[in-house]
Amino acid sequence: MTMPSRTPFRLGLPAVGVIAGVAALSGCAPGDRGEPRTEVVHASWAFDIRDPEVVAGRMDDIFIGKVVSAGDVESDDPMPKATFTVEVASSIKGDEKGTIDVVQEGGFDESENAVYTFEGDRLLEVGKTYFFASRGAKHQLLPITGDRLLDEEGEASKVTATYEAAVG
Repeated sequence: MTMPSRTPFRLGLPAVGVIAGVAALSGCAPGDRGEPRTEVVHASWAFDIRDPEVVAGRMDDIFIGKVVSAGDVESDDPMPKATFTVEVASSIKGDEKGTIDVVQEGGFDESENAVYTFEGDRLLEVGKTYFFASRGAKHQLLPITGDRLLDEEGEASKVTATYEAAVG
């Protein structure tokens, strides 16, 4: 299977087999418009996305914010990209404030009747607060660790302290 040259990750042969097997067993063929199937994409990274110091060095903006609305989903090959509007609560790196748009790889691809996510990641939810790490003017989020849900009491202050130390 040949992937486009701009692909930021590679699907391993076992993952393709598992995805194909799940689609066949569930009866979700591309023309079937029943429940959307879920496609989990496995990736290998050029850097350690779980190391706060590495993430702080690689990302342009690091901040805490609340998702206030979901926007368009661009059906981009090989994976859709979803836009969300975020109210920035605090900026750890960069000078973001107010309301900004962020782009998350993943989302619902209507033409494929499928929801795509990275392994270990989940789609952003309106009304929830997250830690964000992004790059570029479009605020492309780092999958998995750059869109971390902060759902426990005091978690935002712990994450902020960790990344403030990493930014230096």
